[in-house]
Amino acid sequence: MKKWLLSLAAALCLLVCPALAADSGLYSLPKLSQSEIAQLLRDHPLGFSGYNMAQDPSTQAPYALGQVSDAALNAAVGRLNALRRLAGLEGVSLDAELNRRCQYGAVLLAATGKLSHHPEQPADMDDDFYGWGLNAASCCNIYQGSGATLPQAVDAFFDDSDGGNVSMLGHRRWVLNPAMAKTGLGFSPSRFTYGATPYHFATLWAFDRSAPAQGYDFLAWPASGNFPADLFAGDQAWSVTVNPEKYAAPDYQALTVTLSGGGQSWSFDHTGVYVPADAGAYFGLNTDNYGVANAIIFRPDMGGRSYAGTYTVTVQGLTDVDGRDAPLSYQVDFFDLDDQAPVQSDPGSGGPGTAFSDVEPGSWYEDAVRYAVERELFQGVGGGRFAPGEPMTRAMFMTVLARLDGEDTTPYLYGETWDLKGRRWAVTNHISDGLNYAQPISLEELATMLYRYAQFRYGATAAHGYHLASMPDGNAVSSWAAEGANWAVDQGILIGDENRLLNPQLAATRAQVAIILQRFLTGLGQ
Repeated sequence: MKKWLLSLAAALCLLVCPALAADSGLYSLPKLSQSEIAQLLRDHPLGFSGYNMAQDPSTQAPYALGQVSDAALNAAVGRLNALRRLAGLEGVSLDAELNRRCQYGAVLLAATGKLSHHPEQPADMDDDFYGWGLNAASCCNIYQGSGATLPQAVDAFFDDSDGGNVSMLGHRRWVLNPAMAKTGLGFSPSRFTYGATPYHFATLWAFDRSAPAQGYDFLAWPASGNFPADLFAGDQAWSVTVNPEKYAAPDYQALTVTLSGGGQSWSFDHTGVYVPADAGAYFGLNTDNYGVANAIIFRPDMGGRSYAGTYTVTVQGLTDVDGRDAPLSYQVDFFDLDDQAPVQSDPGSGGPGTAFSDVEPGSWYEDAVRYAVERELFQGVGGGRFAPGEPMTRAMFMTVLARLDGEDTTPYLYGETWDLKGRRWAVTNHISDGLNYAQPISLEELATMLYRYAQFRYGATAAHGYHLASMPDGNAVSSWAAEGANWAVDQGILIGDENRLLNPQLAATRAQVAIILQRFLTGLGQ
């Protein structure tokens, strides 16, 4: 009701008042506090520790879609909905058919190695597969990243400020479409690499308009009100998309945008000369229907500085659908997520570990999950889930060991991935070669890395005696992993399954990793 009153007041004084303060997003959604935003982003983090694929695709003949893991899908749509909520929009749901169609597009892009909405048909790809892939590529937001994960693609769509996209911000406007109610996601590794790192391709279905119409004045990114500075770097473009049902199509020649904050003020209008680029000053207008038309785009030259404190945006030169002047103004209050303490859980919830919806009370791994989470070695996958049966990747285990060693693995630079510091630490300290980091880690690889860490930090030495001989499949351990696996068996860290089978080449699940770490650390008296 408060917003309706504000809108009515604005209508009464448009002709005599300066630009009126307003809020972006749907009238029906209240603005979030800083602590609520911080908790929302903790629940749906950018970092994703699971393997993106439940079944790897084939990007060469014979082509196969593969299957994106449920953990990756849930983490990505959770992240999407968290960012939409920051913008004042309702969440969307995943549609199984759209997921399938998106997967065709991701595999096609991975097969060609090129990011294009109109990829060419590989010579060895049949027409049917290509037809589905082309349809998806032309109807989706598309993303290419070096060693990227599916949630990272979501954040890239909200950024969208490189030289090729800043003049329209089409990807951002599609994911900020109020009419979107459902979407699909696709993901595929490729054989193409950047140095030694493989490119990954992602797709997000954009063309959905099935949500019921809801009222709003304008959409903005960053949104009005409290906004985490961590999500908006100085080289990202600001966008204001005015509701076509309320505002006439803006006239670029008439527009003036003023941005003030941090002791500075910038003014943008048509007299400036602006060239689309990855950074630097820019001002433009795009009236194409990327979700919602009428997008005003601007970016000051921040010179490498970041946003902090309150910034005010004022847009002059707008008119409503009846031709009356309709200026608008809003404020963005940037804050640091690190300043917001986590919301304390209900003591009756059982605390970390037992609060996950997919951790069965009394299960063999429940105590180990709690142990790992309380020590902040690794967390859930978002949405209140731990995903105990999902495989852990090599990169995540490197990061876990780095955290265990006291390394701060938090990404600080914009675009820095969650696992970069952990991988760098592991290579520097000869824990791992750092290769194939996106692949699930096998139990023998895990034992080897843990052994190397124990040597590095605690001076561990090789076990006396060949303890693998006591295990029914001890001879199945690869020769290069025998010393580490033998040490792990000797220490009681690897004990095998109910039949004492080590299954050394199987992928280690997140639950197994939790209990192996618990055995390792309790053996050290920690």
